[in-house]
Amino acid sequence: MLCATVAVHFVVARNVRAQGGKTLTNDPLTGLPIPKGEDKFNLGNAPMTLDPTQMCKSTMKMNFYTPNGIKMNATATWYESKLPGFKKVAGWNKDRTSIVFYKPDGTMAVSMTGTPAPKGQDSEVHGIVYSTFAPPLPEKAFAGFTNGNVDCRQ
Repeated sequence: MLCATVAVHFVVARNVRAQGGKTLTNDPLTGLPIPKGEDKFNLGNAPMTLDPTQMCKSTMKMNFYTPNGIKMNATATWYESKLPGFKKVAGWNKDRTSIVFYKPDGTMAVSMTGTPAPKGQDSEVHGIVYSTFAPPLPEKAFAGFTNGNVDCRQ
């Protein structure tokens, strides 16, 4: 499974290409900041670039990160301070917390999925997906990222 949404998980689980070995502070696709995670083996934090896919009537481009040693609540708080103007939706699906930060204009999002944990319990971040959408995704579609029920209607 990939990051913050079951919807994203299913559409991106094919044809993953790793870029390998770099330590980045900003995502190369979106320009948005990347939270610092543990790098015990000095492998860097370069994303896996996922093949573009259709989401509603938009082409979604994505970078997937697998951070180590960071918690969902602390990471959500970090993003809230780093992504002014972004909106936040949170949900729960299949024993995992999902949190999505998105631009209200529908052009980009950051989605986080936690590791399995009891509902309400803070968990480790399993993955983070940085996404762009062209043309923009309808704003109400982002709420469905957290529960796997994306509504594509305008």
